[in-house]
Amino acid sequence: MPFRPVVRVSITDEHTKREAFVSQYVRGMVQHIACTQRDETDSVVVVSKFYAHRTYPSILEQDITVSNPSQKDAIVQFEQLGLTGDPQFKPQLKK
Repeated sequence: MPFRPVVRVSITDEHTKREAFVSQYVRGMVQHIACTQRDETDSVVVVSKFYAHRTYPSILEQDITVSNPSQKDAIVQFEQLGLTGDPQFKPQLKK
């Protein structure tokens, strides 16, 4: 089934965006770091950490941290991608 469990984070009034990925295989973690510049003085940093469980492969955890050091409010949107199209499977009863 084409399921995407990852939550996408976006800032509404972004001007420039820089991104980086950091893989830590020993810890079973991948970090996505996005720095969004809203204007010449304000920026918002979004860090998403993805943890994969070693013994339970169906468990994936995403930890999202949004840092806004400025005095201006930031509008942050979260979007879960979920299913992409109709699932292409047929239920079967096995005996």
